[in-house]
Amino acid sequence: PVGWPTSGTLNNIAQGAGAFRIGNSDLVLIINGNSATTQILNQSTGAIAAGPALPCSVLSAGFNLRVPVPNTSDVRQLIFCDGNQFAVFDHASQTFSGPISSVAGAGPGIQGFVLPSASGGNAGSAMVVLGNSEPTLYIFNPVTNSFTSSGLSLAACAPGGVNVGSQLLQITSGANSGRFLIVAGNAT
Repeated sequence: PVGWPTSGTLNNIAQGAGAFRIGNSDLVLIINGNSATTQILNQSTGAIAAGPALPCSVLSAGFNLRVPVPNTSDVRQLIFCDGNQFAVFDHASQTFSGPISSVAGAGPGIQGFVLPSASGGNAGSAMVVLGNSEPTLYIFNPVTNSFTSSGLSLAACAPGGVNVGSQLLQITSGANSGRFLIVAGNAT
């Protein structure tokens, strides 16, 4: 809208930047990118203020994923920083934890989705395709704020790995309804 911000100044937006709505509020957390700084935009008033500092600098591919915590009203936001480092934002307390490690390095092409409730022991967790030509998929558990290997690999179907230009789409009809399609990018 015209005239925003009404107060405060928006910092420079750089590589890795992103934004997301905090819970069901009028607040938007802005990840400024190329740093550990964030800002909070109040959509009702147009005011921008300093947000909580990230536990790691966001320096690379922009990625954040909203992950509800199973059997609670809590929500976590998984944010990629750089290399194998991620931050986790708790929507209720509006604080960050981490950094946590995915073990393998992530980067261009990173994608993720929340596993449906019919996914057995991993229901409500998030599957993360790390990109950066890394073939192994990882599972983020929002209860423990930790990663484990899924035991799955994309090596056979994406020989060049998932990288720049990748897309992740949920199939909504037909024989594969409810499954996910990964377009690998990386000219493959």
